[in-house]
Amino acid sequence: MMTFEPQPWRAVHENAPVHLEFRRLPNEQLATPHVGSCGSPAPGSSLVILLIDDSLLFREEFKRLLERVGYSVATAETAEEGLNTAAALFPDAIVVNRSLPGAGGLAVLHRLKQDVTLRDTPCLLLTASDAASDEEYLLEQGADGYLPRASDGNLMLARLAALLRHGGKAPNTAAGRPLSAKKILAVDQNVSFLTLLSGAWGEDGWDVVPARCGKEALEALERYTFDCILLNACLPDRRGVEICRIVKSRSAWRHIPILLWTDPGAAADQIEGLHAGADDCVLKSSPFALLKAHVRAQMRRKQFEEAGVQARAAQEAAQAQGAMVNELEAQNRELEAFAYSVSHDLRSPLRTIRGFTQALLADFDGQLPSGARDHLFHVMDGAARMSKLIDTLLELSRISRANPRREWLDLSGMARSVAAELAASNHPRSVVCSIEEGLRVRGDEALIRVLFDNLLGNAWKFTAKTAAARIEVGSLEGGDSLVYFVRDNGAGFDSSCSARLFQPFERLHPATEFPGSGIGLATVRRIVERHHGEIWAKSATGSGATFFFTLPAVN
Repeated sequence: MMTFEPQPWRAVHENAPVHLEFRRLPNEQLATPHVGSCGSPAPGSSLVILLIDDSLLFREEFKRLLERVGYSVATAETAEEGLNTAAALFPDAIVVNRSLPGAGGLAVLHRLKQDVTLRDTPCLLLTASDAASDEEYLLEQGADGYLPRASDGNLMLARLAALLRHGGKAPNTAAGRPLSAKKILAVDQNVSFLTLLSGAWGEDGWDVVPARCGKEALEALERYTFDCILLNACLPDRRGVEICRIVKSRSAWRHIPILLWTDPGAAADQIEGLHAGADDCVLKSSPFALLKAHVRAQMRRKQFEEAGVQARAAQEAAQAQGAMVNELEAQNRELEAFAYSVSHDLRSPLRTIRGFTQALLADFDGQLPSGARDHLFHVMDGAARMSKLIDTLLELSRISRANPRREWLDLSGMARSVAAELAASNHPRSVVCSIEEGLRVRGDEALIRVLFDNLLGNAWKFTAKTAAARIEVGSLEGGDSLVYFVRDNGAGFDSSCSARLFQPFERLHPATEFPGSGIGLATVRRIVERHHGEIWAKSATGSGATFFFTLPAVN
């Protein structure tokens, strides 16, 4: 076993002889970082333990002991050195001498618990005293574990293994609730003791559920959600270590801290219990206040662990989101390069087709049969349509990537300008165009211009066969913002097909009746979405159509 000099370590001179002995336990009881049961670290992992102690000899013996069973050990002589080492290494557990010179071990503990990056790191305090009052005080101060310095070496290893054991996350259970109104499962064959415990802790608002044997304890676990389990090492129907193993083997229970009650001098029971899954051990003869301090320490530790898990999950989600954004930006750049490449590759053969077709018509005009001339004109028209389609696809791609600028725009004036251009290019058509005055909006001038080019252009096109064509641009009250609309009395469409309107290349009318590329309304939808707005349409065949859209506007 590992033994310490009988005098307190804080009084040991650096040159005094120190001898720590280690008694090898059976494999199933050995507290190594490679044990894989009960949520302990996976095989092959190397956990880092930080020891903060002013005795060189003790640091060397402690390091030798832990490295012998597979831990990596970092040491620090002073409180400040220990805090700096903890911040640099992020150790898996920290062991601190309470009686450090200067700031002292408690000051180190307080600063660790105030640091959001280190507060969930288990911290074990070593003291020269084994008084219950000292133990209660240290646990209430935030220590995750307490150990007299004259402890058995195997017990120290078992305590470390228990501190490093992670039970896993319990959704919507104890770890997420406040420290008040906790539900505790107390397992002991002594009914009088359970009654006293329930009465004493019930006054503080703690709900103690008693169980007289292992069977009753497992039945209670099936019915209730507990924040902590107090378990006697010796029960009538089975040993406490068996209950520990059962609890820690169930995913729904393994997050619950277990405090094992043992008799005085039963160090072997404590070591076996800690290896079986208990999170802490306490003497059954301890005062209720000390028992409660142990319970609070375990639940506080679980809360810190849960907070750490949530923080890491949020950080991982943010990193994943950032990586996704970077990947999307890279894909957009690739698509942009591809679009321009395709545009160039398509335009070149189109120019060749149109150039040679024009050359045929010019050089052999009088020699071509009338049917051949018609075929060549069809080729010219097809090439022209393809060129326009390439332009519209590039425009759609550009708008999809555009980052709109925000400036105040005269929507009414822009609509009048587009309508005047359409009237000039469609002479001698007569269309009555009514535009509401005073429409203003914050948006990108170039994009909003494209929006009106398409919406008013469509209205002009689909009223071509209407005797008294009428187009209206206006607004309606729509809750928090204005709803703008472009309305016509043209051909209209079946409203059941309105969802298809805004998809690229979707057409509800034959190209021979109303020519077009099928890209215009898809472009309009992208522009509205880039302004964080919405667009929809209402219509009936032969009764015209109305396109509604929202943009951030002045009401």
